[in-house]
Amino acid sequence: MEKQITVIVAKNLNLDAALIEDGTLHVEFNVTPEWDSLAHLSIMTDIEDEFDLEIDIDEMESLTTISKIKAFLTA
Repeated sequence: MEKQITVIVAKNLNLDAALIEDGTLHVEFNVTPEWDSLAHLSIMTDIEDEFDLEIDIDEMESLTTISKIKAFLTA
């Protein structure tokens, strides 16, 4: 699951997933320049599609890192 999330985030931010996975790149909403509000919406939409679920808009606002997205999906 974490790999799928990483791939989705990397694709939407045009970053190398391997660099995110190995910890070289730390990505976070509004910290990573590429992860702006438009990219966030794209990431959330792709997460919904990949995992066949709907994320409440209030919940989307709190999903600002890969680890937070993973925790949300496994809760």
